[in-house]
Amino acid sequence: MQEISRTICNTRARDSGKMKTLATLLALVLAAIAIAACGSDSKGESQASEDGVVVEAKETPKGQKLKIKVAPKGQAFVASEAVASPGKMKLELDNPQTQPHDLTIKDSSGKKIEQTYYLSEMAEAVDVDLKPGEYTFYCSMRGHRKEGMEGTLTVE
Repeated sequence: MQEISRTICNTRARDSGKMKTLATLLALVLAAIAIAACGSDSKGESQASEDGVVVEAKETPKGQKLKIKVAPKGQAFVASEAVASPGKMKLELDNPQTQPHDLTIKDSSGKKIEQTYYLSEMAEAVDVDLKPGEYTFYCSMRGHRKEGMEGTLTVE
């Protein structure tokens, strides 16, 4: 009788361990889904990751708006490529860091088109009117561009 009781207890303990493993696996899967769902914000803007995903300008009631985000840490933009349609738009720099950054945009000939103020922990937008072509955007703070704080804006 004692042997049967021990066997039943061991079986229940094994089943309990399997349930804990299954619950942990389910929690991990749900966490992964939640993280993947964070890929867009409520405005439908792309939340590009540092792996070179392209951020696109969005149409708003007041025209196009392109948001270039500074990475949470270091000298980097979240996306190193952006795409917009030709014409007038708001070009916004969103910097969550305490370290100041700016957004400077130049055309393919190297001519400066526009530049934001240096800012930290805030966002600022400038108005631009862009023709089709390739533009370079970068942070003009000393050394930041050299450290990789640069990207390409394709207007097509």
